[in-house]
Amino acid sequence: MLLKLADACFDVQGIPREWRRHVPDRFLGRVAPARDAALPVHRLSVAIEKLGHLAPTSNVVDFTAITRIVPTERGIDYVSVCCEGTMVVDSDRLHLQLVCHPRGYEWCASIIENALRVMVAYAVMQQGGFMVHSACVVSEGRAQLLVGHSGAGKSTCSRMAIEHGLDVISDDINVVLPAGSGAWKVVPVPFTGSGEAPPVSLPAAEEVSLERILELNQSRDNRISAVSPASAVASLYSCLPFINGDELRSGTFLGALTSLVRDVPFGRMDFRRDSGFLGLLRRAS
Repeated sequence: MLLKLADACFDVQGIPREWRRHVPDRFLGRVAPARDAALPVHRLSVAIEKLGHLAPTSNVVDFTAITRIVPTERGIDYVSVCCEGTMVVDSDRLHLQLVCHPRGYEWCASIIENALRVMVAYAVMQQGGFMVHSACVVSEGRAQLLVGHSGAGKSTCSRMAIEHGLDVISDDINVVLPAGSGAWKVVPVPFTGSGEAPPVSLPAAEEVSLERILELNQSRDNRISAVSPASAVASLYSCLPFINGDELRSGTFLGALTSLVRDVPFGRMDFRRDSGFLGLLRRAS
């Protein structure tokens, strides 16, 4: 199965036939008919082995919270629910070899999705971009990325934006890539949060120009204020799942984060939990 995600191809091999039936439609819609010579191709190899230490011991709520990544000189060691593996990180290619317990069938869709999340995070880093825990609201064809800690209001803002006619790419994970000449773009990826399906109203375009990044802060007022470049980099760094714990490769993406903050306006948006803040987003466009 060849998937096109975030301006790259992912060749997924070894998934058992019975697991394939549970691959979510949002991934099947990304199946590529053939390799695109212009895109890098990464590989996810899956093997099923009955290893005792991989047998499930409890119910699973949040794969991202359970997943453990240990950086190594060649890549990462990966441990999650019912599976473990190693991912080789070359200069422009990734190869994750994943071993799964047969009982992982109960969570096979989440096992594959979570492995792809990790791969996309590193693949995007190789392209000079980022996979960001964020919401992305689109107004008049331009994207505004909303970042913040869990509970900051990303899903609330997304829901209200859709209710008032704006598009939302995702309220959980968005990919930001350089688009040349100091411009950046947001590319949708088919990842969802650990809870209910997030509110999404995708724009027609496959990618959207990134206009501004806003750090959310719930307040009594609706206003946008300036943030220093150093604070902006620190805020974004905390919103980069998986790679922000990889100290061996931090030099690779810290420079790119600095470029992103230099090229794209970054501010702090204080907002009330009502639709009044949407005027701030519309004025930016």
